Amino acid sequence: MCLRYRYILCLLTVGFFITSCKEKFHNIDPQKFNEQIKYKADIKTAADLICVYDTTLRNCGEGNLSVRVKHLENNRQEITAIENINDDDEIKARKIVMVAEYVGQHWLVSDIKYNWKNRPGYGYEDWGI
Repeated sequence: MCLRYRYILCLLTVGFFITSCKEKFHNIDPQKFNEQIKYKADIKTAADLICVYDTTLRNCGEGNLSVRVKHLENNRQEITAIENINDDDEIKARKIVMVAEYVGQHWLVSDIKYNWKNRPGYGYEDWGI
């Protein structure tokens, strides 16, 4: 009987850690950005789109920035930009995740969120907000 309780306690502990480690994001309403890009037919790739959204991404597409594109259902794409930051004492990296689809001659963004990772000694060191 005691072994059974240990097993249940172990499962509860593991479950707690798995659910508490979920990555948190700050959500952004994409409406304003969609208005901005509505008539821009020159944004051809998902990487171009995320660089237009955040013009402060350094050396878009090279160096300390990586852009990954994951193809989702219904012609949508999840675009993730991760920028490693070397010249900030506190922030180690930042991440922007965008879900968008190419409709006709332009992009339509349905979701934008971001978070960051701090350096050791400056707070939360995993991805979060």
